[in-house]
Amino acid sequence: MSITVYNPSSKPAPKVLHSASRNGSLKGGVLGIIDNSKPNSDTVLKRVAEQLKNRFEIEEMIWSRKPTASLPITEDEVQKLVKKCDFVLAGVGD
Repeated sequence: MSITVYNPSSKPAPKVLHSASRNGSLKGGVLGIIDNSKPNSDTVLKRVAEQLKNRFEIEEMIWSRKPTASLPITEDEVQKLVKKCDFVLAGVGD
């Protein structure tokens, strides 16, 4: 009899994390939204995004949807958000 052992852990976390630079205001900015595809997350995010849009006069909203809640967005999606967005909202719904 043989036993297969799987390592469920992910890659080691980086030792040093740096915060992104902050703009002085959200006014006129581009909002990125990451929908984790959980039930109702799109509903919650749409409502929050609409409030932000009205309050801060958001110029544009860019949506990204994860294939499943347990997986991250793709590196291509990350790069799109990094290049185009001033800030990003990620949310959970259930």
